[in-house]
Amino acid sequence: MAVGPTKLVLAMLTVIVVCLIGWVMDICTEAGPVGGKQEAILTPIILSVVDFGKAAQFEVYVTEPEKTIRSIEQYKQHGHQRGVFSTLWNFGAARFNGATVSLLKLDIANALANIWLCAVGLAWAVKYHTAYSIIYFTIVTIVICVFGGAICRCAALEFARGEKPGLTEAFRFSGAKLSSLLAAPFVPVGIILLLGAMVFFLGLMGNLPGGFGDLITALGLGGALLIGLLLVFLLSGTIAGAGLMLPAVAYEGSDGLDAISRSFMYVFNQPWTMLLYTLTATVWGTISYLLARLFVFGVMIVTYGLLYLGFSCRVGGTERLACIWPRPQFLNLAGPDIETAINWSQSVASFLIHLTTLFIVGLVVAFVISFYFSACTIIYALMRNGVDKVGTDEIYIQLDEIRDEAVPPKPGASAPGASGG
Repeated sequence: MAVGPTKLVLAMLTVIVVCLIGWVMDICTEAGPVGGKQEAILTPIILSVVDFGKAAQFEVYVTEPEKTIRSIEQYKQHGHQRGVFSTLWNFGAARFNGATVSLLKLDIANALANIWLCAVGLAWAVKYHTAYSIIYFTIVTIVICVFGGAICRCAALEFARGEKPGLTEAFRFSGAKLSSLLAAPFVPVGIILLLGAMVFFLGLMGNLPGGFGDLITALGLGGALLIGLLLVFLLSGTIAGAGLMLPAVAYEGSDGLDAISRSFMYVFNQPWTMLLYTLTATVWGTISYLLARLFVFGVMIVTYGLLYLGFSCRVGGTERLACIWPRPQFLNLAGPDIETAINWSQSVASFLIHLTTLFIVGLVVAFVISFYFSACTIIYALMRNGVDKVGTDEIYIQLDEIRDEAVPPKPGASAPGASGG
């Protein structure tokens, strides 16, 4: 299901838009000469991996010490060329690959450590680049809701009725349900922030002089604990049920509040079933991702090998092919960075080849995105069947889709509205 053309195109568009937004924002945050000094437009640029924090540095060093040392040296030498998005992308990609390989080796501790480091990276971005993070992650969430909702709709129709809708139908549904798709993630996050602000305000009141602050804190502690309990409930439901919200809209055609309530209800009603489905999808997704990456790597390395045989002459002691296309690696499909090019033609060729390899890497990422939303859609249908006893083939159909399914008139029959003889 994940390799369906429509879903892959939608996922690839997601990757392109997300990367384009990050690239533009990195350009906007690059340092420029202002008054003879280098000052950032929006936020400063990260200079080294050490800025991820001592905890992240320690965990990475424990799990992969050699890679950590190389990464630190690389960032120290080339850190001024990286923006916040580029840093997060490279760091997250390395941790994702590490977690995937660890799961394949059944090294659960290392996999969890890599996942935790991804969270540390996000925390670093929010802490040290707050304005950048708020703007970027808000825009990215909207993009994911739009394209993710379209992917979930395609997966829901395919799983429920065996249909494979096209891009037009997917975008039409996503546009019609845009408010519901956006409300699903933003409403619970907004409520969590509001409740957290209430407890934070109580803490500010504790600073009142004359002992009034202590009394106010003591009197409001009971309410703060109740809010804390509600926050834990909301956080647990939001994190565990986040993957069910967009599929709920895709399957039910309901609003955002209904999608939130359904995801919370299914998670808390049958938590162990939800955990089993999630683990099954994670294991199968890991194997599928590695197979897809192996397939893409095979295509690239075979192509590289044939081209290598054709490039018989050498320039400056360096193989000509290596000057424009570094050898692909399984965990680095784009290959290592090319330091210098000998002439302008090799510079242009290297740039064009780099764009091509980035597109291929984007296809692998698109497969992961498509698999995630497809798996979440199937899990939602199974959870709904287990809790509400609703068949997996029951799905919301729009009026225009019903009209498209109308049986065409028999040959020779009069069309509606046609004048009779």
